[in-house]
Amino acid sequence: MLEKLRTRDGKKFIAAAVILFLIALTVISRVTFQGVVDQYNLPMEKWTHTMFIMQGAWVLIYTIVFTFITSLPFAFYFLGPKDDRG
Repeated sequence: MLEKLRTRDGKKFIAAAVILFLIALTVISRVTFQGVVDQYNLPMEKWTHTMFIMQGAWVLIYTIVFTFITSLPFAFYFLGPKDDRG
């Protein structure tokens, strides 16, 4: 598998996965942190360090899961078997 990641298509897949990770991280962190502020009417200035750590951990977990799920089609496209017909 590592040999496939070192090819040109493998590097394209890694680039697509990194872009998906950054998009998911941006969207999920914004929704999560803003959701806590809106839902509980608690501005971030009043948050404890533990709240930041806990929300950050959830953001990381959700980002990894969404990146994995959304990168599957790219893995099949870039790393799957090539058709010799065209």
